[in-house]
Amino acid sequence: MKPRLLALEVSFAFLSLDYSTLNKINQDTRCARVRLIFKLPETVDAGFGPQKAPKDWPKTELAFVEWFSPFKCEPDETSGMYTVVRMEQPSFAIIPLSSI
Repeated sequence: MKPRLLALEVSFAFLSLDYSTLNKINQDTRCARVRLIFKLPETVDAGFGPQKAPKDWPKTELAFVEWFSPFKCEPDETSGMYTVVRMEQPSFAIIPLSSI
């Protein structure tokens, strides 16, 4: 008996670095895997007692993402979908959650 797929975890989001109209796939649109969603603390303790976090720290939620390769220029002939692959040299970033 073949095992059946009961659930599929979707862990990809399309992120636009350009915020322009996305009526086609282009080099400004990247695929990324969201690894972690977090918010920086308002106070930190580096061994000298609690202190206020730096004023320039973001106050909103952030996402730690793993970038994938740019989309291929043409869709795959068989599936009709644009393909990406994991980067040979892993590429990560911390971005505002609101940009996803």
